[in-house]
Amino acid sequence: MFSSLCTKLWILKDNLKEDARGVSALEYAILIAIVIGAVVVLLETEALDNIFGKATKALTDVSDELGGEQ
Repeated sequence: MFSSLCTKLWILKDNLKEDARGVSALEYAILIAIVIGAVVVLLETEALDNIFGKATKALTDVSDELGGEQ
C-alpha cells in the first residue's frame, strides 16, 4: 500500500512539474495587481491631474505663441 501511494505521488509530482499553466496564471495575476495598484496610487495622489494639467498648460502656451505670430 505504501509503495503504491509513493508511486502515485511521484507520478503526480512529475505531472505538476511539467504543467506551466498555473505559473502563467500566477504571473498574470501579479501583473494585474501591480497595474491596479499603480492606477489607484495615481488617482489617490492626484499625480494624474498634475501631469495632464502641465500638458494642457504647455499646449496652451504653444497655441498662444503660434497664434501671436500670425
